Formats: sequence, structure tokens, C-alpha cells
Amino acid sequence: CTEIAFRDLPETAPPEMIRSDLAATVLQLKALGIDNIMNFEWLSPPPAANMIKALELLYALQAVDDDARLTKPLGMHLAELPLEPQLGKALLVSGELGCVQEMLTVSAYLQVQTLWVS
Repeated sequence: CTEIAFRDLPETAPPEMIRSDLAATVLQLKALGIDNIMNFEWLSPPPAANMIKALELLYALQAVDDDARLTKPLGMHLAELPLEPQLGKALLVSGELGCVQEMLTVSAYLQVQTLWVS
């Protein structure tokens, strides 16, 4: 890092809410009964594009229906799992595909920072 590059850095970093995937947050809000998440009173509101992207992902996973309401039972089950929605859906579907052990292993590996102990 050079001094010139250091001077070009912004004074503050953008809030985590703006940079992160909101699918899990939106899913939890829906499970809590907050249906109109676009008008939710955030301390630091995320961009509307991020909210739409999260809703599109949840719709693709069939966690929400055409009216953006949480589906039953899949959406409720996904909200109960302490995983990202994509991993949760893969884990729930793995029973039908006969690969539960493998999916549990993949999910567990993705939940830790590093696999190697030093």
C-alpha cells in the first residue's frame, strides 16, 4: 500500500447493510410477520435494489410466493434453519435426492472460517 493509495481510500466504509446479501434478513423479517419490508423502518436503510434482489432470490428458492408472502411449509422451514437460504434449501431437498450426509458435510464446512487448525 502506498501513501497515494492510502489517501485515495474513503473516510468511512459503507455500512454492512449496503454491502451484504439481505436474503436471510428478509426471510427472518417475513417469519416474524413483517410482510411489507420495503416500508420497514431501518436504522440505515439498504438500497431498494438489494431488497429486490433478496426477494427475487427467495422467490427462486420458493420461500416466498407471488405476493412475497412466506410459503408454508418451505419458507417457514428455511426461516428456522440457522443457514443462508440457499444452503437451507439444498439441505431440505437433499433428503429427496438421497444425499443428506454429503449436504450436511458441505453445509458444515461452509459454516466455519477455516478447516485447518494451526
